[in-house]
Amino acid sequence: MEPRTLFERIDRDVPGYDLDAWKEEERQRRIARHEAFHRIANERAWQATEGLQTEDVRVFCECGHVKCTRMLLLPRAEVARIHERGDVFIITHGHELPDLERVIESTLDYVVVEKVGLGQLVALEAIGDRPIYD
Repeated sequence: MEPRTLFERIDRDVPGYDLDAWKEEERQRRIARHEAFHRIANERAWQATEGLQTEDVRVFCECGHVKCTRMLLLPRAEVARIHERGDVFIITHGHELPDLERVIESTLDYVVVEKVGLGQLVALEAIGDRPIYD
């Protein structure tokens, strides 16, 4: 069967090129960037409401599912504690991606996951490893 795309032709013609490995790396990068986007949105919402004396804060689910629009309600202190590291995300139960992240905490209301591998590097590059919470 003749290759249909340029990448398939490269995969066939270039020694050492692995299209499947490239696709998997791109998947990991895309998911990590999506999670970082929600994490940054949550950080900005936090900063915008810093002056308010609310005990709880609504956060976007920071999962890698593109169509996810879930919101979670957590104590402000919990969000600050969880977000001390740039490679840790708050997600809804059932949104875990076991091949890309590891569950490090689970409550009745949410799950905390740590990115691993390439996704961890992408997340730390996008978010950094700096606390923004006081």
